[in-house]
Amino acid sequence: MSKKQAFLDNIPFSIPAGGALPLPAGNWDFIYIAELNSDADLLVESASFRVPMIVGRRVEVADSMVGVVQITNRGSVSAVGVLYVGSGDIRDSTVVGTVAVVNDNKSRTERGEAFFNEKSQPAVAAKYSISMIANPAGSGKRLIVNRLIGGAWAGSGSMSMFTSKDYESLELELAVSFTGSKTAKGNKLISGSDGVGLLRTLVSTSASPINLFSVGTMRVNAPGMAEYKFTEPVIILPGESMGVIGHIVNEQIDCNIEWFEEST
Repeated sequence: MSKKQAFLDNIPFSIPAGGALPLPAGNWDFIYIAELNSDADLLVESASFRVPMIVGRRVEVADSMVGVVQITNRGSVSAVGVLYVGSGDIRDSTVVGTVAVVNDNKSRTERGEAFFNEKSQPAVAAKYSISMIANPAGSGKRLIVNRLIGGAWAGSGSMSMFTSKDYESLELELAVSFTGSKTAKGNKLISGSDGVGLLRTLVSTSASPINLFSVGTMRVNAPGMAEYKFTEPVIILPGESMGVIGHIVNEQIDCNIEWFEEST
């Protein structure tokens, strides 16, 4: 009776958000994730099992298993890492000892996909200042915001962070144009190209425009700045925006923001 040869093979992978990696079953007994970016969310599944996959977890596959085992990326960002498939009773301490989380932040910067920038709206009499980042309609990208710092320079030092599902409607509502109010995009790869995200400013006679949804309040000792802490990143789809609006008129408002971009 023949005995299946023991082996171990490593497979680097990159699975886009919502994508999947199929692995034909039948010639290997286990799968093991050795490296994975920290914000990935993977699921290993087949016709007979479904297992969330994390770094260091080893999933055994029965010899009788046939068909396809699939690794699905349930997260909002691409999953990048290395997996091992193997057969037999292999104990490789090197594999166990090198379990690691890929520094995906660094790799995004190296690919020219990470950005930071700021924009200030000067004080205007009888108007509320707004500073924001917008994702142009039809950009083909989504902006993943992981840090926002607002600045208020007068009065109470109070401001609101907001989101808008349609920044062009916000522009029409306030009867102002963004033309000339955008800044160059700051690629964290200094020699990198501009992204699609635009930092823009405008003013409003209302503290609560209809097309603006307040999601949090920040208070500082004006003049000063405050960071809004995100538990998870914010995703801005094409045509949407987010930013900061001041709580009093005739006040300068700043928005400092960090984000990265990926295809929709």
